[in-house]
Amino acid sequence: MDAEDVAHVESAVDAAGLSRRADTVRRLLRQQGYVLRANRKRLNKKLDPDRDRQMRYVARKRRAFQKAGLPVISVDAKQRELIGNFKHPGQTWRQRALDVWESDYPTDAEGVAIPYGIYDVTRNTGFVVVDMAHQTPEFVEAALHCWWLKEGQKIYEDKNHVLIEAIEGAAMAIGAGCGNGVARPTSLA
Repeated sequence: MDAEDVAHVESAVDAAGLSRRADTVRRLLRQQGYVLRANRKRLNKKLDPDRDRQMRYVARKRRAFQKAGLPVISVDAKQRELIGNFKHPGQTWRQRALDVWESDYPTDAEGVAIPYGIYDVTRNTGFVVVDMAHQTPEFVEAALHCWWLKEGQKIYEDKNHVLIEAIEGAAMAIGAGCGNGVARPTSLA
């Protein structure tokens, strides 16, 4: 039940001539254990018989690298964002709303920003590189190089290997040419 459904129930209660407080329907829903929740992407139509074996392999590699004090990073490109005067989700504190384009046509954009996330699994820290290029192996290499220069080499200064974990598209961009659950030991040169 979303906000539109709640409004529909409230309208039905009002139409029936029943009195209610403004939050009655929401309060009753909460009492029954309902809360606003977002969908979770967890279902998969295509079950890979090797997936469990792959994940165990990745977990073993991760533990071995962490035990040796070597960096373990997880990489992924995030949703592309149009750059320009477009409506974006969320709110900001303002005295009046900002006026933005009525439509989000890519042709109206000044460009497209591609955020690329690098997550240090051991340290539980993230690093994001944003560029207006295409997600190519060269962009990924530049993002990893940027992470290494700004963070990685300070923390892992005497280490010469890193484990890069990636999934699907990120693995392709790295050039691994593999699908789900790529664990790729890489030398730092």
